[in-house]
Amino acid sequence: MRVVVVGGGIGGLALGAGLRRRGFEVAVFDRDTDVAATGGYHITLDERAQSALRELVAPEIMQRLLASASALRLRDRDAFWDRRGRLLGRGPDLSGDSSIDVDRITLRMLLAEEVGDDLHLGRTVSDVGQGDDGVPRVLFTDAAPVSADLVVGADGTHSLVAQHLAGGRTNSPAGIIGFSGRTPALT
Repeated sequence: MRVVVVGGGIGGLALGAGLRRRGFEVAVFDRDTDVAATGGYHITLDERAQSALRELVAPEIMQRLLASASALRLRDRDAFWDRRGRLLGRGPDLSGDSSIDVDRITLRMLLAEEVGDDLHLGRTVSDVGQGDDGVPRVLFTDAAPVSADLVVGADGTHSLVAQHLAGGRTNSPAGIIGFSGRTPALT
C-alpha cells in the first residue's frame, strides 16, 4: 500500500515514521524547505505521548529525544497574569508528573530523520482529487502529480485535504488569540 501524507509537521512526520517502520511505502510532502525553519516553542509529552512515540520511531531516536527533554517537575509552576500585570493564578504542581517538555523543532528534526528519503520538502500541494481511474492523486504547484492508495491530510488548519473531502472550508475563526512564553521572574 502506498500512503501519501500531505503535511510534514509533527503529526505528518510521526505518521510517516510509523508507517515506514512497519514496512508501508510512504511519502510525506511539505511546503517548508527546512524542517528546522518552523516549529514553535515547546510541546509537552505525557506518558501516553511518549509511549506512542516509542511505537513510531526507532529506540535510538527516542533516546535522543529524551536526552533533549526537560522534566516538567524541574520547572517552576506556571503563573498567569492579566494585561495589567496582576497575578491571576498558578498552574498545577507538576513535581510528580512524568511528562516532559521537548523543543518542537528538535522533535520535528528527529521525526524527519526517521522518515528519511521519504520526506519531500519544498513541495506545495495545490489540490487533491482522483485520477480517471478513481485512484487518489495529489497535485503540486511545482511538480508532477503523485498517486496513492491512501492520502492523509496532516496539513494543518487550512487543510486542502479536508477541504476536498468536505467540499469547502472546514473551520472558521473563533476570535480567540493566545500567546505563550517563559521568562524568569524578576524580583
